[in-house]
Amino acid sequence: MRDNPYELMYMNRMGDGYAQRALYEQFHNLIGFCVNRFPHWYAQRYEDEMFALGLRALQEAVNTYRFDRQASLATFATRVITHRLSKFVKSLQNVQMETVSLDAILNGRENFSGHECIGEPAGMKEPEYALHYEQALASLAESVRQMSVKEKRVMACWQRSLTYAQGAQLLGMTGKAYDCTLQRVRSKVRNAVK
Repeated sequence: MRDNPYELMYMNRMGDGYAQRALYEQFHNLIGFCVNRFPHWYAQRYEDEMFALGLRALQEAVNTYRFDRQASLATFATRVITHRLSKFVKSLQNVQMETVSLDAILNGRENFSGHECIGEPAGMKEPEYALHYEQALASLAESVRQMSVKEKRVMACWQRSLTYAQGAQLLGMTGKAYDCTLQRVRSKVRNAVK
């Protein structure tokens, strides 16, 4: 026979260790349910941390639960646990992952360097990589040779990480003309290194 959670909660508030363990056993599946509601990637990678956080949130829910509210202990505990886990997952989203995106470089969200765009020279030990590197470099050089003078100047501004306003002012262009030319240059670079 299961113990009454409300009696266990009262005993837990009085400092009874048995009541605390019994509450954890009763709500163990509820914590697992709350952890599994989050995307699989978080639940799989941070399962232990999320479960420990769920246990602390359960203790907080037990200590702050009020009988005069119109919610059961299980409902209140679910809300508290889910809220605490949501805050944890949100803090994880602010952690920067160590990845490099070629699309981000080519779309201008990161600084551009032709060398970074093509690849790392450390891979030159592999013949296949060296061949692809040389082909991409030759293709990029040919693409730059075929660009107009205006496009080459815009590409130079892009490589120096100038803002749109700075680049347009330096080249004596309107912002719209500079943007249009820059998009054309980016497209040519993307097509050259594919």
